[in-house]
Amino acid sequence: MQAQSESKNWEKIQAIWAKWLFAASFVILGVTVLLYGIGMFQLPEGSAAKQKPVSAGGLRCETPVWDFGSIDSVRNPRLSHEFVVNNVS
Repeated sequence: MQAQSESKNWEKIQAIWAKWLFAASFVILGVTVLLYGIGMFQLPEGSAAKQKPVSAGGLRCETPVWDFGSIDSVRNPRLSHEFVVNNVS
């Protein structure tokens, strides 16, 4: 009799945890969508053009970032860009 009672209690605990986990994941998803919508996870417009040159170990790149903009992967399945790196050492 006691085993059945403990089993029912365990099922109630599992149900409560499942509801809390679902609610927490829903909140995390909502916050992520909200932050993406206001631009927290995006580079500002034109930020690639304002990028400072990068130097490391005697190598220098004037434009270390390239923004392809909006891409249609059906028409342009492969994109490329050549970075110019100068050896200043």
